[in-house]
Amino acid sequence: MKKIGIIITALFLFVFANAQYDYNSYLVSQQYNNGTARFMSMGGAFGALGGDLSTLSYNPAGLGVYRRGDVSLTTKYTKTTSDANFLGSVNSDFSSKLNINNFGIAIPLYISDSKTGLVSYNLGFAINRNADFNSNTYFKGTQSTNSLVDIFVSGIDGIHPEDLDAFGSQLAFNTYLIDTIPGSNNLYGMHDALNGKNKIQARTIQTKGYSREFVISQAANIGNKLFVGATIGVSTFEYTNKFVHSEESLSTNNDKLVGFDYLYSNTIKGIGANIKVGAIFQPSNYLRLGAAVHSPTYYSVDESYYASINSKFIDGNESWNSPDGSYKYINTTALKGILSAAFIYKSYGLISVDYELVDYSIMNLNNHSDYPNDEFTAENKDIRNIYGSVGNLKVGAELNFGNYSLRGGYAYYPSPIKEGYLNSDANRSMYSGGLGYKTSSFYLDAAYVYNTYSTEYLMYNSNGYTSPMANISNYNKQFIVTAGFRF
Repeated sequence: MKKIGIIITALFLFVFANAQYDYNSYLVSQQYNNGTARFMSMGGAFGALGGDLSTLSYNPAGLGVYRRGDVSLTTKYTKTTSDANFLGSVNSDFSSKLNINNFGIAIPLYISDSKTGLVSYNLGFAINRNADFNSNTYFKGTQSTNSLVDIFVSGIDGIHPEDLDAFGSQLAFNTYLIDTIPGSNNLYGMHDALNGKNKIQARTIQTKGYSREFVISQAANIGNKLFVGATIGVSTFEYTNKFVHSEESLSTNNDKLVGFDYLYSNTIKGIGANIKVGAIFQPSNYLRLGAAVHSPTYYSVDESYYASINSKFIDGNESWNSPDGSYKYINTTALKGILSAAFIYKSYGLISVDYELVDYSIMNLNNHSDYPNDEFTAENKDIRNIYGSVGNLKVGAELNFGNYSLRGGYAYYPSPIKEGYLNSDANRSMYSGGLGYKTSSFYLDAAYVYNTYSTEYLMYNSNGYTSPMANISNYNKQFIVTAGFRF
């Protein structure tokens, strides 16, 4: 049987989710502008350029452009700020993180002076950070329409207290937020202080984690006109979503309940594999055309989760913890295709444009061998109904002044959520710029990326009870530095 935690998790809709597994599948399919400082400063529009270690995870044909060895290390500092508007009250929170964004090496195995046939053959290794999931969000407001306890008490009549959901209703029962109606042992009511009376509702949300990929790539240069490459990637991710939902009674009827805190924490970890293939064609010295295809990543996912409630009364507190839950399943991510063009004017500069077509509707969930009887029919149907294909647009430019370079870029990622569903308008824009310095054997690049997007959040939406909407404006700032050597 599927873990009972999915029933509770599905009530708490974070960012794009209408159900937790649907969101998890989308989460690990996301790949925004991430890599070296040069790659990020130009909006990630590198599909037709190559000569950068980020391309091993983007268009592996770019490895074929190298005529010398290359090794580089990239660090990144990220600060994410969230402004949440909930019931007319605006609250801000932020998170920050310093990490290694990229490390890679390109090794020429064969180089010739030939003008035709195989000119060079290169091998590359890289560790690329594909996504960061770090954020902190906080919001609160006053309302009387409903409570989280309405969700816990809804639909449980006729169930013995020992058989209630250990991650929700049973916690509320054991902390006296809900109780049996006098004269019955399986009919329930909620605490009067929360039932249709004014209360302060607040939620603190903390997400942590990353998605990264270890890649092995090979690429060939054929006649200095055609570059072809392939990458085998091993991807890992870790994502934790932890929130505390708080309610404080404003009742003036001498109710003994002061309020309560409900904590829920969910962690998913996965390991998977994918294949990327690509080509770059250079019909002239001024033009390069690129194409690449990324297969879905096939993940084996481990999930763990727990919950607790602490209810506060005038005469003391009551606390209860859930058991530790765990689950496993198989997740297939989105399919991506990339078309690119770059216009290069001698050594003075370039303009590049990439178009990514990403099909999120093919995301799929399957049972793990540890749970052979589980099915994901409903979840996969939701994926087909909610998610579609999108076209991401990236534009980048570079001007060279001797050993120095000035760069800029823009990337637009439309929401893959279909119209009529939560966050169908959660489009993302990324503005970037950077500087570079290089000699014959050393280079140093710096970049700044500003990422903005808005999302909608429902704390709960089940059994006829819908929380007020929180509208969240997110601002992500990234500072990236790459140091590298050519040999």
